Amino acid sequence: MNQITLLKESIRALSSAPVRTLLTMLGVIIGVAAVIAMMSIGSGAREETLAQIQSLGAQNLYIKALRLTGESLKHARQSLSQGLTRKDLQVIMEKLPFLSGGTFEMKYSGSLRLGKEKPRVNLLGVGPEYFRVIPSELKFGRFFTGFEFASSAPRVVLGERAALDLFGNRNPVGKVVKIDSQSFEIIGVISNIRRQSQSAKSSSSIKISDRDAQRDVYLPYSAILSRFLLYFQQTEDSEKDPTYSEVSTLILKLRDPKQMGLARDMVRKILDLRHRGIQDYQIVAPMDLLEKKR
Repeated sequence: MNQITLLKESIRALSSAPVRTLLTMLGVIIGVAAVIAMMSIGSGAREETLAQIQSLGAQNLYIKALRLTGESLKHARQSLSQGLTRKDLQVIMEKLPFLSGGTFEMKYSGSLRLGKEKPRVNLLGVGPEYFRVIPSELKFGRFFTGFEFASSAPRVVLGERAALDLFGNRNPVGKVVKIDSQSFEIIGVISNIRRQSQSAKSSSSIKISDRDAQRDVYLPYSAILSRFLLYFQQTEDSEKDPTYSEVSTLILKLRDPKQMGLARDMVRKILDLRHRGIQDYQIVAPMDLLEKKR
């Protein structure tokens, strides 16, 4: 039987049951489309994860302060753990020779105002190495100088979303905003390509950032310590007590990402000893996000 005869037989068979033929074709089309869609979604999710890892720093290790409440916080205080501190970072940097840098974030619960406008922002005191350790690109202005850290200068760098809410697309460098009752000059704006983390919305249990980083407002950590009143609160929530966990996050930069596992183990041993065995911190690497996607 030649090819022409086969073709005629096939057409005759299909024509004899048009409804069944149509349903079969639809099933094949929908099946193929579903496979293509799933592959596209998987590829897109992986690309998004890779972009997030790149923005957070593939060679970085994050140590986040965990929230303690009630009896857990009471036990931690009785055990003389102070939560995450700048001293923790200093000890880690001294003990781990394969680190190329380290920094920290210090949350501040005050409010920012420009005239009558009071946008939703995240106020963060940061360490001197912050914008070197975390990949960052400026849209306007500059970063902090060493002198501004040393002098507790009233300067801020805005995330792009915070800048857009206040000033639109205009360059806000040189403008002054109020943080509580203090005046701070804007010296820079971070481009939105950095740390647009979706981890807080992800189904993954790994969270590196639980906020919209584009709404971050950065201050020298020294400005928070010297310009605002931080005092002990008899509270059952560590997030409401600025004297427990002086910093919210430590960020370590490794020279070689292959040493991530070793760094994680050594950091855990150091902090377990310094925190008297209290599990008031979590160690996370951006590469964990990729592992969760596999």
